[in-house]
Amino acid sequence: MFRLRVLGGFSLEGPPGTAAFPIRQRRAGAVMAVLAECGDLGCSRERLMALLWPESDEARARQALRSTIHLVRQALGPDAVLSAGELLRLNADVVGSDVQSFTHGLAVGRLIEAVHSYGGLLLDGFHVDDAPDFERWLDAERARLARECIEALERLAQGAEAVGAWGEAAGWWAQAVEQDPLNSHFVLRHVRALAAHGDRANAVKAAEVHERRLREELDMDVDAELLAAIDEVRRGDPAAPVARQDRGIRKPSISPPTPTGSPPHPDLAQTPAAKATAAPARPPRPPARHRRIAAVAAIAVVVVVAAGLLATSLIGRKPAASPLDPTAIAVLPFHVVGGDSASPARVLARYMGTLFELKVTGEFGRRIRHPGSVAERFRAAGGTLDTMISEDAELAVARSVRAGRLVRGTVVTMGDSLVLSASMLDVATGAVRGPPVRAEGTIARQQELVDRLIILLLARDAGISPESAPPLPHYKPEAIQAFLAGNAAPSFSAQMPFYHAALAADSNLVDAALMAYAVGESAQDSAELRYAWDHQDRLTERNRAYLQVLAAGRRGSIRTEAEKIAGHEALAARWPEWRGPWGEIGDQLTNFGALASIPDWSRRARQAFGQMDRRGDWVFWHLTELAFFDGDTARARLAIDSLAAKTSPRSDVVRHLPAYRWRLAVLRGDDKEAARLLGAVTDVNGVLQGALTDGRGISRALDRLAPRAPALTAIWGWARGDERMWREAWHRNGSPAGGISDATAPIFWALLLGPAQDTIAATALRRLEQVAVGTPAPADPDEQALARSWLVLWRLEHDDTTGARATGRWLDGDEDRRHRFAGWSRLIDVFLTQAEGGDVHAALLRMDSVVRELPLPTGYLRWDPLPAEVHNLTLARMLPRYGEPELGLAAARRRTFRAVGNYPDALPEYLREEGRLAALLGDRTGASRAYRHYLALRENPDPLWRASWDSVRAELAALTTR
Repeated sequence: MFRLRVLGGFSLEGPPGTAAFPIRQRRAGAVMAVLAECGDLGCSRERLMALLWPESDEARARQALRSTIHLVRQALGPDAVLSAGELLRLNADVVGSDVQSFTHGLAVGRLIEAVHSYGGLLLDGFHVDDAPDFERWLDAERARLARECIEALERLAQGAEAVGAWGEAAGWWAQAVEQDPLNSHFVLRHVRALAAHGDRANAVKAAEVHERRLREELDMDVDAELLAAIDEVRRGDPAAPVARQDRGIRKPSISPPTPTGSPPHPDLAQTPAAKATAAPARPPRPPARHRRIAAVAAIAVVVVVAAGLLATSLIGRKPAASPLDPTAIAVLPFHVVGGDSASPARVLARYMGTLFELKVTGEFGRRIRHPGSVAERFRAAGGTLDTMISEDAELAVARSVRAGRLVRGTVVTMGDSLVLSASMLDVATGAVRGPPVRAEGTIARQQELVDRLIILLLARDAGISPESAPPLPHYKPEAIQAFLAGNAAPSFSAQMPFYHAALAADSNLVDAALMAYAVGESAQDSAELRYAWDHQDRLTERNRAYLQVLAAGRRGSIRTEAEKIAGHEALAARWPEWRGPWGEIGDQLTNFGALASIPDWSRRARQAFGQMDRRGDWVFWHLTELAFFDGDTARARLAIDSLAAKTSPRSDVVRHLPAYRWRLAVLRGDDKEAARLLGAVTDVNGVLQGALTDGRGISRALDRLAPRAPALTAIWGWARGDERMWREAWHRNGSPAGGISDATAPIFWALLLGPAQDTIAATALRRLEQVAVGTPAPADPDEQALARSWLVLWRLEHDDTTGARATGRWLDGDEDRRHRFAGWSRLIDVFLTQAEGGDVHAALLRMDSVVRELPLPTGYLRWDPLPAEVHNLTLARMLPRYGEPELGLAAARRRTFRAVGNYPDALPEYLREEGRLAALLGDRTGASRAYRHYLALRENPDPLWRASWDSVRAELAALTTR
């Protein structure tokens, strides 16, 4: 279910609760907001057209509305917007909204629920161009909803007063004051409630702050009744009337938190304290008009909470901590060094909070607490532009406005020069969020310097170094905010919508294009890559160097995976504090280290990941897999525990944890624990692949899990030696080889089976020859390239070196295809120049070199030619026939957990070749290990594999008796 927030701004969240951006057109958002506000009554098409397309004739307006509704339905589902003739209605079962919760709460008398749902003015900060009727409608609805919220707060406060619950009443009156800070009546009721509750100090404070605000903002004197109330409170006279039972007002069923901080009501679902707990990750931004009360209410709340803490400590009970909003930032007035009293630097320092508020939007998760409120608290704590307060006092100011971040800074001026510096603190821990940032220049450039300081500070908080931060003055602030939110997102899939949103907000933001390509890296020449490459002069030096390595396969001079890893290592050496290259190094080594014959790849991968920021879970995911590959139980246990601690409950990695724990039990030889854990496993694919890579004779126990993984059923049947399972899954799924279509799959199996299996091979060859010439044409044109290339391999295994020319011509006919099949292009060149010239030995040696070099691009395509296990398997079979058994054994052992995970059906054939070649070269230990793994996977296989299985068993027996 989607969640629409229109009170206090506009945002749309997807079902998992993470930010989503399926609706980007402003008018589409406006239509959703109008329908949400109209509720079950709906809104007519004519009314929507008049509000949002007033300048268009009826036909064009109707078409525009129809297109907009289609867009919403396409993004959120066909039932998101319901229609009945001319009436449109938002389906509450698909899209819930805060305004719906607010109006429903008022309608059924659940006032607490209603006021909790009210996050601020309707569509605060939202604007639609050329739609004056919509703006007028919006103004009217804003006023109505705000008035209804205040009335609900009044009723709640009066209800609490009626039963003498003065602490509760003070809490509700404080919220009413927050909604209408210049209303002296609300302040008076708040003061009297506090006094009646025994909190005289905060009662006086609240009244004095209100008095000062009226005089400064409206040049008005305070109402005489309020002045009298203040005098009564100061004298200690009872300022509150005797509790009276107002007609028609009942005691609220759920009480708000008292200003003393006493323990909340057990039913947290309805208390204001629960509001913070259940609030969304990005709370709505308070409307500008409402934020003016901060100097009144929040100071009172701080002192009142302190009094409450003292009171509860006397009775041994701890109050609930005031929740901090991690997305909210409190900006203190900056400290001034140098310059006289008339210096522009002093004005700049005083209004830094306001400048932050203007530059930082809340649409992508950041909100600046009202600068006036923060400044008021700062002054109340004794701070001035010349005299800063202690760090504890600074943090107290931030806590009083529930800000999770605090910005403090300095303005240094001397003559015409200006230096701005700032740092950000985590309010919960007091820790500084990275080193301070600075921007320096002349006073005439102060606006540019402020922009630069803000973006550097926010980038530092998002984990981006200053060298990579894009310059704010060149781009729209909302684009920068989306870009930074993308950098802070926990996974690639979560980052991509933010980068696309940044590009949608400002298509000139080259950094967003670079990151959109980086997180979705492919060998395809994407629009993001082309734009970033063509405009790399706008990138910082570091990002430009990163792009040149990252896109080297398409645009640069790097040709192999080993060269690409070396390129990232050069980046890491040049910028040692930068963690990005280390992640690339670890990922590339893990995926391709063994296949590219890179020395000591596993240890180097672990070291690379050791340089990474450990906040994310993906690093521990890699470390876990590496530990399993090395057979290190201690490292595997530590990595799994770290992964469990770092993983969000909503992360996809969660489903891997039971399978990892099961694999650890198997690795330790704890069969009882493994059997117990197997029942809790949900990631069946992980278990099946773990079983393939382990070889401990546990295949039969896992057969019952195979039907739960249809995508792997055929592969599991092949690996197990169950021909029936394999063939049934093949015909049922049509894609038994992990995405290869039914048209090209037969040659894949034939290549794995080897030349000895003539029956299936002959059938496969006939079908493949048809596919290679396009009869029948495969679903994907790239399959023809794959079919032709596999046909070349097939013929090579049969000592037939012809057929490469047709494939070469087909690849040459399309530049993009030749690039995407770069590995095959180089192999075809080998066949044309050497194999077809009759020197098969030289061709095999060059082919072995090409496969080990892993020409780019590789690893990200649907058809990924070189890491596919058939290539090394072909080499393992053929090199010994030409006097190169050592190279053949090396080819048989060139596989990693990732390659086995992607092509696990090849593993048994590899094990058989490895055992045969290891025995030939006198490595009895290696041969026995490979043979035992093979037999463990294929226990009592079907006739198709029986002869091979019997021969392996006989060879193993011969090895053990020598």
